[in-house]
Amino acid sequence: MRRTVDADTAAREPHVVWNAFVDLIATEDYADLSPLQRKAHLAFWYDSEVQNGGHGQYFENQGRDRLSETVDALRELGLSCQARILAHAVERFSVADPQADWADVLPDGFVEQLDAAFHACSPDVTTGLRAHLEAHKVEYVEVA
Repeated sequence: MRRTVDADTAAREPHVVWNAFVDLIATEDYADLSPLQRKAHLAFWYDSEVQNGGHGQYFENQGRDRLSETVDALRELGLSCQARILAHAVERFSVADPQADWADVLPDGFVEQLDAAFHACSPDVTTGLRAHLEAHKVEYVEVA
């Protein structure tokens, strides 16, 4: 699955390729994406949720099903700082009742610590996703 961008438009306005990439990874169902696209999808949604409402929002909206997969995706995208942060939460969840609410599993202040550490990471997720797109553009966007 890819998005198509007009070649003349892409030459005049390079941001349209980025916009098409974001549209693809943000709006398509996970199951419909290729394995490579899934990595970008997971990183995008992790970043989006944390930027908008912190790790609490991420856990609330995305759940726990793909946490380990998201850690792996972050690592593969060169985002080791963010991967380490999320891995701390994965460790806590791994010993908890799978049915327990995320807020009951993570101790007071833990989520705020994750948020602060996340915002201190460099490079940020957007930078990692831009590098990923540049290296794999043909997987995401057809410039025709």
